Amino acid sequence: AEYMGSSLRKVVVDVELPKYFSFLEKLLEENSQTSKSGFFVGDHVTIADFSIYCLLRYLPTLDDIPYSITNPFPRLTALKKKISEIPEVKNWHLQQNAQKNNPK
Repeated sequence: AEYMGSSLRKVVVDVELPKYFSFLEKLLEENSQTSKSGFFVGDHVTIADFSIYCLLRYLPTLDDIPYSITNPFPRLTALKKKISEIPEVKNWHLQQNAQKNNPK
């Protein structure tokens, strides 16, 4: 059973996630035709961007999902970086880390 789990994770990492990320990369590319924002829709960050950011940020915390999984996708990598640099997002992460390090 463990072998099957490892095999399935390999398919997810090597096939399924890259297929999904390719689709998302294409959406970002399509939006870049009308906007240079680097976001999924229009010129401003939307819930779509935050949703994908959360996925990209937390997916590598799962077993056997490498942090480098998005490296072949420059627009997704740039989106993740851009959103992580929004002051409110950065502050939220700092607060979350402080709470983890100082539980009540």
